[in-house]
Amino acid sequence: MQRGNKNGGLNNEEEFVTLFNKSSIKTVWTSSILSKKCELSESYLHFKRQKTPTASLVDQSKTDVLLTFNPNPEIRHKISLKRGQGRPTSGNVSETYALMLSVFQDNHSTNIELSNLLDKIFSHLPSGIITSKWNVTQLKKDITNPDPEFNRARDEIRQWKEQYDICNTLWKEMKEKHGEYVRDVFEECLSGKLKFANNEGTASFVIDIDIVNNGFTLFNIIPLTHSNEKLSKYIDTLVKNTNSPFATKSSRQNSNSPYKIWTRFL
Repeated sequence: MQRGNKNGGLNNEEEFVTLFNKSSIKTVWTSSILSKKCELSESYLHFKRQKTPTASLVDQSKTDVLLTFNPNPEIRHKISLKRGQGRPTSGNVSETYALMLSVFQDNHSTNIELSNLLDKIFSHLPSGIITSKWNVTQLKKDITNPDPEFNRARDEIRQWKEQYDICNTLWKEMKEKHGEYVRDVFEECLSGKLKFANNEGTASFVIDIDIVNNGFTLFNIIPLTHSNEKLSKYIDTLVKNTNSPFATKSSRQNSNSPYKIWTRFL
């Protein structure tokens, strides 16, 4: 069966909720959308503000939908929906710094070699924003353009690319020498337990689904609250497939706005 869309993200949580609540299980469980901004933990916010002093107190929850047990509504499961090989997260420099430093402080703070690797990554990782009339794909093309703004933005992208190559090489070294840390980073990407301090933004399950023919197929239900074989295999796949996580991302508000280009992790 063809799995999901190209980038693996679930296009519409509403579709899942609607289909779930039409199924026979609705007599026991009810699904509802939670997806919203939730308060960050104090330590996570502290790390984010080391890179971005104006970072918000809240961020998008890992939880997409709630499953509520009808006989006792206080029993709820917080679900992160993934469609195919969806990215576990995607963050800018301050988010990535908070993610990696939170995991390091939580369970790896005595590892001096790992600390040095993290310092090297963040000393090279480009921060800030490049503003351009052209998106990243256009700027990467080896073409002649007389517009000085094109050449300025392209030169900046190329300089950033050199730094990403260094960071991605350090990431591969980290995978080889500090595999448990990398696995913990991915687990935090999925659950957000350090980011949200187990508030409603923290996911307790990942449900890997696809939606076909007006129905949904549950490919995998993975608990995030304790160690288990399903979670281990899921993270194994993420670790194996993630070799160059540092790159650029671009977006714009509308077709008349310039692109904003920044560093992303995953």
